[in-house]
Amino acid sequence: MTARPALASFLAVVLLAAFPVAGRAAPSADLAVRARAILAEHCTACHGEKPDRTTFAVLDHEQMVKTDRPALALELIESGSMPPGQHEKLSDEEINILRKWVAAGAVAYPRQYDDEFAYRTILADIETLTKANAASVSAVRYLSLHHLATEKTWDALSRGREDFLKGFRQVVKEGAPLPIPVDATETIFRFDLREAGWHHKPFKKIALNGDINGPADGNLFDLALLEYPFGVLPRGSATFDDLSTKFLKPAGQVRPIPFIRGDWFVNAVATKPFAEELGDLILPFQAIPPGILKPRPQVEASPLKLPVASATAVPIPAIDSLYGPDHSPVVPRGLVIGTFDFSFDRPRVKFSPGDKLRLRLKADDKLFYEMMWIDSDAKIATFTFVEKNEAGKTAELILPEKDDVLGVVLGKEKFLLFVSTREFTLCERWRPTVANKPIERTVHPIFKLEKKGELWLPSLADAGVARVTASIEIVARADKKK
Repeated sequence: MTARPALASFLAVVLLAAFPVAGRAAPSADLAVRARAILAEHCTACHGEKPDRTTFAVLDHEQMVKTDRPALALELIESGSMPPGQHEKLSDEEINILRKWVAAGAVAYPRQYDDEFAYRTILADIETLTKANAASVSAVRYLSLHHLATEKTWDALSRGREDFLKGFRQVVKEGAPLPIPVDATETIFRFDLREAGWHHKPFKKIALNGDINGPADGNLFDLALLEYPFGVLPRGSATFDDLSTKFLKPAGQVRPIPFIRGDWFVNAVATKPFAEELGDLILPFQAIPPGILKPRPQVEASPLKLPVASATAVPIPAIDSLYGPDHSPVVPRGLVIGTFDFSFDRPRVKFSPGDKLRLRLKADDKLFYEMMWIDSDAKIATFTFVEKNEAGKTAELILPEKDDVLGVVLGKEKFLLFVSTREFTLCERWRPTVANKPIERTVHPIFKLEKKGELWLPSLADAGVARVTASIEIVARADKKK
């Protein structure tokens, strides 16, 4: 086993591609995850990132498979010599797992299950695909479960993987292959948009005057990217920079996000109301996948732990999400918005057909803002250009404009205010060309790719745009005061 670890690892990776057909992980994948978790728990006190007694780190797989280390480590553990002294010894079950892992070829595992691991894994896969068929790169996408792989809860990955593969089959077209794992522990998966039926581009762009302005370069998967709340842009990652150039540029995604969480994807696209929008868009092209055809009802969930700005990453907020909460890491200081009665100038959130209202905003900082009014049919009723407002002053919009009045359709409506302390690019409006109940989308070109030397990298020019929502309800006049 230990004489040829590289060959064993290679064979394990080759065998992985066959397992998705059955919908389960390769046994070697789970063995590697469990072995890593055991070694992390029992061995890193002496053989961690900064080993106390030796330069050998057990979570560095490249070091681990040198010479006969896996077999030697197992021998010392079985004899009771390791862990040494009063350290807790391994259980019989844990020793048996390590035996199986060694016998399977000491299958590779990453040093850390972090985003850098995901970037390296995807980049290696993209480089392999490019050599084989460069044209295929634009059609592939990546889903990840590496956020489920931790030392303390290794079994969460195993359960999550199985749920993910079952869920994936429910949200792609009939007969589509399951995604292919591209790492030995099966945490990063690749699929082809065309095979999955997610490649369709059913949108047209709408000009400021309401005219059609040509097709919009956005597919169904781009809608998931607009809703995705966990996107980040790493700082100082040469791997990401290569990945941005070799994958994100040819892929032409609406956001520079190399992967999205697989469990989030299969749940979000199969839950109302997002699933209903997707089903309406898919129907003209193909049969609606079963998980989208009969979606789960939306339930109130615990608040998401969203990414925050750090020394290592900049969040990519889902400012164009229709179904998620406002996620704006940077909001102008002292920003206040509100809706007021037009005639009596009092705060109000309930209005009746025929009313007018005042929408006001104010901030301590100089402010640039753009407003979208989304009516109860999810259509953009009114929008503004990017306007400027001086620090400390109140901006007011009288709505509806001119002689128009609020519509007769009762229900909840909202004003989306996109704000920044710097001037930013006006959004695009996407309108479906095929849907029975067309839902318009706003798409801001934040973090769009720009050529910098030999690389294509995300621009930070519009990175500070935040979204704040003000909601109103259109009710019958007799209910307005309730």
